[in-house]
Amino acid sequence: MDSATDIVEEPVKTGEIALPAAIVAPKLKEYRALGIAPRKAVLKVGHFDIDGFLLASKRGKSVADIYCRAHPLLPSGKVAMYAAEREKKQVLLFIWQTPEVVIQNHDILAVSLPKTKKTDHALATHQKILERFSCLSGARVHFHYGADVCDPYPEKEGEIHIFSNCRPPGESEFRTVATAFGQPILEDCSMVSAVGPARGRGEALADATGVPLVQALGSNFYFLVPTIPYFHSHSPIIFERLLALAWNWHRKHPEGHKYPEGHKYPEGHKYPEGHKYPAGYKSVGKTEFVEAVGEWADSLVKVVRGEEAAAIRNIAEFQKLLTEAIQQRNRLKALVDTYEKSPFRTELAARLPREYQQIKKQPDVARVWILDGGLQVETRPIEAEWEGQRYALGAFVIRIGGTGAVTVWSEAPTHPDGLHHPHIGRSGVACFGNATALVAKLAGESRYSECFALVIRWLKTGYSPELAEARIEEWPVVPGVEVV
Repeated sequence: MDSATDIVEEPVKTGEIALPAAIVAPKLKEYRALGIAPRKAVLKVGHFDIDGFLLASKRGKSVADIYCRAHPLLPSGKVAMYAAEREKKQVLLFIWQTPEVVIQNHDILAVSLPKTKKTDHALATHQKILERFSCLSGARVHFHYGADVCDPYPEKEGEIHIFSNCRPPGESEFRTVATAFGQPILEDCSMVSAVGPARGRGEALADATGVPLVQALGSNFYFLVPTIPYFHSHSPIIFERLLALAWNWHRKHPEGHKYPEGHKYPEGHKYPEGHKYPAGYKSVGKTEFVEAVGEWADSLVKVVRGEEAAAIRNIAEFQKLLTEAIQQRNRLKALVDTYEKSPFRTELAARLPREYQQIKKQPDVARVWILDGGLQVETRPIEAEWEGQRYALGAFVIRIGGTGAVTVWSEAPTHPDGLHHPHIGRSGVACFGNATALVAKLAGESRYSECFALVIRWLKTGYSPELAEARIEEWPVVPGVEVV
């Protein structure tokens, strides 16, 4: 069904009706006492999977009779009847029309999304779809638009946050896409710029083509393609499919992704209740560490060899550029030869076991793992001193990507507004100040232990009020500590 979820005006021909699980589950005994036998069922409403209960009369009564019998147990308010399916059979699903939807514009200056009649129409259409979803799921929905990057909101039971054309902070890149679920994002079917998922965080969800369209961090759903700025007739279909993709995954993974059994938190640190951990987390041992980092180093040769092959093809395809192509080939071949003859790869292979041990021995490192082509560490709670006070900044994740990109974030910020660090803005970009060049150099040379140590030292002592995104005084003070 590629249209908006159908609301039934007239009862469908069925011997069963269904109600949301949240309404029936607390009163099972009362339903049975009325001669009604509720049975758990997963109902398909459009593309959404909904948990419900089928109500059937023990005496084979009609739908109207079942509804009348159940009426004393039902909540008051406006009711809509939805056409639902269960095992290819049609069921009449009663949903109470009490949507809770909050829409928040993060583009206050209307820079990326100017206010126009088309924008207003797009938002109104999105709101209708969100209100239907809120009624079906029973969730309070917060819809955020107008920003490319947003921090996830803390987990709160019954609440879902949806971000339009947005990603969480972290290592990522922009990309171009043309379709989602087989539908054109632009009316003329051309390519459009869209955000990519942040590596090492949450779960990336794709359509049948394998292109990531949603990134889920617990109950925070990041939609990675635009549906508001280029609104046309296919946009509501794409938006509802994105919503269904995220919801159906969340329904199967309500607990999110947690560390394996036996995982211990960093000493002295407590995450907020409901905190979710990255998908694919796995503690890394020495063997995995050496193999993975060695592969990243070898990938440089593969990249250069690929460019060399492209240059060779250019010789045949563009005769007029023959001389330039041959020169380019010779330069690239020289790079390959230089790398293969240099002691760097041999020295790196010999050094990696020591790198691993040095990372593990660092007192501020609580965990080391490899995820999404990068090496990540989780720190113990970080404290920073400034003008006679010590401030609790919390634990951080430091990631060095396979190509040397360094990103830093906190899964549980201690700042009241969720900021990660005085020198990490809401875009998720860390400003290392005078240490920027050295951080890049250490990461680029695969000197992981030194790089992690430098970033941790920066987290503790790198505060500079003139360059900070926020004042360190906004973070909680460590009680009972006197700083001399």
